[in-house]
Amino acid sequence: MKVLKKRKKNLKNLGPVVEKSPDYYLIHTGASHHVSSKLNWFTLCKMFDAPLPLRLGNGRCMYAKGIGDIQIEMLVKGKWNPG
Repeated sequence: MKVLKKRKKNLKNLGPVVEKSPDYYLIHTGASHHVSSKLNWFTLCKMFDAPLPLRLGNGRCMYAKGIGDIQIEMLVKGKWNPG
């Protein structure tokens, strides 16, 4: 329980970082899929004929317009590495 409380506290602090840094992509390692609204980030993208519903972890629903690949770099110990 102590670890869960610490994790929730740490996640609360990420909001301002994401808001002030729109070119960063926050990857949650517990997620099975990730989403992005930035079409120009996709190296490969296949658009759907009609938007498909996506159920989010918080129970809300959003609609996906396509599926594809995004190449990422990860900042690890001060050094950028390919994802």
